[in-house]
Amino acid sequence: MSVISVIEIGEELTSEKASTAPGGVDEFVREFTVRTSSPSVRASTVKKGNGVPRLDERYGVGTALCYRLTAARNKNNATVWRVRAYYRGDTLTRKESGGYVNQLVYQPPKVRTNQAHYQIPMAITIDKKPIVNSTGVPFARRPLMDASDPTVEVSRFESDSYAITSARYANAVNFDTFMGSPPRTVKIMDLNGERFAMKTAFGWLYYWKATYLFRFKKETWDKEILDEGFYQKEIKHWDSHSAETGKIERITDVHGSPVVTPVRLDGKGQPLEKVTDPSVFLTFKVYKELSFRALQMPQLRVIL
Repeated sequence: MSVISVIEIGEELTSEKASTAPGGVDEFVREFTVRTSSPSVRASTVKKGNGVPRLDERYGVGTALCYRLTAARNKNNATVWRVRAYYRGDTLTRKESGGYVNQLVYQPPKVRTNQAHYQIPMAITIDKKPIVNSTGVPFARRPLMDASDPTVEVSRFESDSYAITSARYANAVNFDTFMGSPPRTVKIMDLNGERFAMKTAFGWLYYWKATYLFRFKKETWDKEILDEGFYQKEIKHWDSHSAETGKIERITDVHGSPVVTPVRLDGKGQPLEKVTDPSVFLTFKVYKELSFRALQMPQLRVIL
């Protein structure tokens, strides 16, 4: 049971508290139609659908944040929901405030592409043959090869809320599809900002020149760590049965002595039986996931 589609159907300014200076506050609502796979899908699942705003998520390049989220089921179709996201924030990038518009935030961003270079252990040749020694076993010291990931750098002017954005998005990975890349495959590698001040008829206006650096990977940014160690799960055997005891014990060599170098494990707490068995890697999510769609970046597609 899941969310099938999320479509934004409109935006409504619900109340206005704008002052005569830039930085006045709007309250507005964005409305979405959400379709689900089953009538039994709950509101909590609908609110987590890909494309539905998150609480405290920033909208646009102003300081508008989502402070409330509601989901109501359609009376005539139990698989269709109406989701409303309520925002409060400044009016700097939304409309004129006291006759002044910060034109800088409307300038198109500058976009640069590059490659991040690094080295990885060789595993297979270009024709898919394993790289092993003459006995058919992987090299003890695996040779390295060059590799690279595409990067996209976006520079643009933003309102004074950039400081909040940079603190929140530092080292984050994408929760949603971004520039054609699936979730958790894009990471913000760097955020640079330079603050400026401009004197206007309404007082001082502060804004930032912000630069975002995104790095794209074919795989996710989850960390894969070789399963190895000095201990194994204890197993008791009797008759034709065996079971784990819930304890661990030191791995020993053929002479019964504790091993002094880490032993590769099988992902289930037991040593691999053969030297030629493929290594097992354990996967860990270590980076926070945020909606990159909320950053409203240029519509590009990065091909890996």
